[in-house]
Amino acid sequence: MFPRQSGATWLAPLWAELAGRAAALPFRADDADAHAAPLFLLAARWAEASDATSRIASWQRPANAHPHTFTVCDSVG
Repeated sequence: MFPRQSGATWLAPLWAELAGRAAALPFRADDADAHAAPLFLLAARWAEASDATSRIASWQRPANAHPHTFTVCDSVG
């Protein structure tokens, strides 16, 4: 019905609104697509997606960690 690009452009404000409503929800690994970060990506709102990702507690590095190391947390959510 829509060419690929115009469909994404038409949907972007709707994804952004949904992402804004989901911003207060915690990240749940079993339902990751319901978090604000991927919804902001669908809306092409890169800064907001990055901000939403930075608020996922289980993805945070300890303050004393080397910048190129990753840690795995026991609890996700």
